[in-house]
Amino acid sequence: MKPAWSDGYHADLAYPAFFHRELTPAWLHAVLTALGHRAPDPAAPYAWCELGCGPGLTTLLSAAANPGGTFHGVDFDPAAIAHARGLAAQAELGNVRFLQHSFAELAEAEDSALPPLDLIVMHGVLSWISPDNRRAVMRIVERWLKPGGIACLGYMTQPGSAPMMAMQRILRRSAEITGATTGLASGLALMRKLRDGGAGQFAVVPELGAQLDQVMMHPPGHLAHEFLGGHWEPLHVADMLAAAEQAGCSFIGSATPLENIDAVSLPGGTQATIGALSDTALRETAKDIARNQTLRRDIYQREPRPLTRPNIARRCRHSNSPPCRARPPAANCASIPASARSTDPRQCFRPC
Repeated sequence: MKPAWSDGYHADLAYPAFFHRELTPAWLHAVLTALGHRAPDPAAPYAWCELGCGPGLTTLLSAAANPGGTFHGVDFDPAAIAHARGLAAQAELGNVRFLQHSFAELAEAEDSALPPLDLIVMHGVLSWISPDNRRAVMRIVERWLKPGGIACLGYMTQPGSAPMMAMQRILRRSAEITGATTGLASGLALMRKLRDGGAGQFAVVPELGAQLDQVMMHPPGHLAHEFLGGHWEPLHVADMLAAAEQAGCSFIGSATPLENIDAVSLPGGTQATIGALSDTALRETAKDIARNQTLRRDIYQREPRPLTRPNIARRCRHSNSPPCRARPPAANCASIPASARSTDPRQCFRPC
């Protein structure tokens, strides 16, 4: 039985700890600078907030690496927030706090619930929550993001994720019948048998087979949160652009650097056609079609602050190692979950 606070979102299995580098202050500062816009200065005091932080790994590591900033993690799952608070206490991090709120609750909370924010970040969750909760997220952005502040919003997108819509229903229904863990296993087994038996969707949409292989590599906790919610939906970029505009924010680019370079991220035959499009929503939709985009990491800015060309060059030269005002506090690394550590350097160092 789903708890009342979940609003159709799966909450039975704990969400695993993941670190998303694209949400970190230094990464966003570097990408925004390369895009020709002034970003919040990572060497000055700033406030950063992750919406839907889960067990808090991205928030915790960002706080540990950036003692000059204050970090806020928000999630509606009481177990996830308790876990994150426990790790923060073990690591003796004094610049981070975790809030247990639904997006709807936070959107209507007192102004003092959060400070004015320089960065608001979010990975994936927008595609897993109800339309009302998506509107609440944009209300949070509208209320707390400072002028010049950055919102980085990641979500599953059309058209690349659309082929998985029927698979999501298979997995969700299987979980309703036998429970999350067993249902995910049986649902994936059914999808595999359909693929191997020559099912038409796999013939018409060959990439679905590769998507199925990728899905089967993830643990049940990840799959449960990604696929078992009642509001699962790959979103259209044009709808997100409109929602951000209503919240007072303008689209700047992607937190995935290569996606900002059309010459290497778009098929050659599409580049001239897409380059001739002046409307942002039309152009970004065409790019998603050209790339068969499955996941977007949009960067939006309130009151964009473009840089001059000399300033761009100067800031890029100095953005590799932003100065740190204080020595990072000694953290208890043993508090980092073993599942979040990697002994394979390719997991930490690879081209972006």
